[in-house]
Amino acid sequence: MTIWVHITAYQDRDALARVLQHVEAQTRTPDSLRIADNSPQLLPLPPLSSTTEHLHFPANIGTAGTINDTLRASRDAKIDYLWLLDQDSQPAPALLQDLLDAHAALLITESPLIGIVAPLTRNRDDAHPNRPLRFDRYRTRPVPYDKLPVVCDFLPASGMLLHLPSLKNLKPPSTLYFLDLYDFALGLAVQKSGASVWMIPSLELSHQIGRKIIRYTPAGPRVFTDSPPFRVHLLHRNTTYLFTRSARGHYRILAAAWQLRHAILHARCFLQYGFDQGWAKAFAALNGWLFGLIQLRPRSQQDDKKGPSFGTSEPLSSPTRSS
Repeated sequence: MTIWVHITAYQDRDALARVLQHVEAQTRTPDSLRIADNSPQLLPLPPLSSTTEHLHFPANIGTAGTINDTLRASRDAKIDYLWLLDQDSQPAPALLQDLLDAHAALLITESPLIGIVAPLTRNRDDAHPNRPLRFDRYRTRPVPYDKLPVVCDFLPASGMLLHLPSLKNLKPPSTLYFLDLYDFALGLAVQKSGASVWMIPSLELSHQIGRKIIRYTPAGPRVFTDSPPFRVHLLHRNTTYLFTRSARGHYRILAAAWQLRHAILHARCFLQYGFDQGWAKAFAALNGWLFGLIQLRPRSQQDDKKGPSFGTSEPLSSPTRSS
């Protein structure tokens, strides 16, 4: 049984060092570790073991590009399991072994094609769990869960344990998702390949999704996720694109209308509660929805000088390697 660990990193040496410590502390030692570094300059790290690759993608190909690159490499190497993490992950020492045990248990009682098992991820800022979701005709709906494993469509990528033999028919999502919704697209792609996605509520991963800020409303203080304009654009572009392409028949119209509603509410929130760059973020939400109706258009720094390069096609970049 061969296990690789993939970590996506971007311009935060301290965060990367922390997650490396958590990986080194795992009770089940992985056979190989691939660090996919999207930083403009390679993040300096202490000497790494012979089983660790530090890959540099200076063009910044995003989470989508780095995971797809590792998926290609892991398929070529014919490994058994691929564990996805990023620099904001803090897995408990036994989490990898627990996920392996959970997958083995599910293989006994469920379908033999179990493509992904994942823990419940919980945000460090507010202890909020990222609930599993399913795609229902044109929108997402939460999946009820208690202690037992549940089948779902959508989970955060960080923490996912992929069983490569179950994913022989998987067509990875486009690298043009870049960051947001790649994990949702991956979940649907796994389902389309004939495998299933499971969340194990009894296992948790400490993680952080986005920057949390407090705004005071008539109903009291509320916690919002804040992002720069280019991330707001990506979120609405990618969500609109994925859901309108995943819906069937007249539900595509409902998917477009539902996402427009979300974009309008998001834009109003930026303006109503005095977010920094509120007008730019409001425009990004509506502009992202419009672009999502058309395509996952490649972007560049000329499109948004405050955002990273979004690349053009697969593969987006050839990495440099160091050990």
